[in-house]
Amino acid sequence: MRKAVYILFLISWFTSSFSQVADTVFVGQTKTYKVQNQQNTSWLHWDISQGEILSENPTQSDSIVVQWHTVGEQTISVYEQTELNCKGEISEIEILIIENDFEIILDIPNVFTPNEDEKNDYFTIGCNFPPENYKITIFNRWGITVFETHDIKYSWDGRVSGEYCSPGVYYYVIQYQNKEKIETKNGFLHVFR
Repeated sequence: MRKAVYILFLISWFTSSFSQVADTVFVGQTKTYKVQNQQNTSWLHWDISQGEILSENPTQSDSIVVQWHTVGEQTISVYEQTELNCKGEISEIEILIIENDFEIILDIPNVFTPNEDEKNDYFTIGCNFPPENYKITIFNRWGITVFETHDIKYSWDGRVSGEYCSPGVYYYVIQYQNKEKIETKNGFLHVFR
């Protein structure tokens, strides 16, 4: 028993009967790709070239999140395998990865309120494109590091060692690669409850 699996991107369908460029993304960019018609008792076998699957359990999900690392045409392929070991057809799509020649723009808030009211509970850095070599460090008024990450998607919840930090003014330093150079942004962050 063979069953075809289709990779779905936006509103287009792709099968193994042809190969074409389905999407164009920048190096370092993250995208979600989905499949259609997965059975509840089957597993998916994903394979990507020159990228990283960021999803936690890709064999149990009908979608994967991929971060692309290398310029050029890259391939996503997937097939479904049932609990009876029936293997579906392999479906493939081509993704074109290009250099990011755009200036990276960060959106850095200066206030947040980590009080679990589901409004402005996280200090989150926005950006037009995910920067490479990213690092943020946040210090309290005594110069002690209270938060640090290399992942721009990881927001600070206002906690230090599991406890909420004191309201007040904190200082941040952000470093990231913007085209060919490393840039540094710094400033003050106000924490209110």
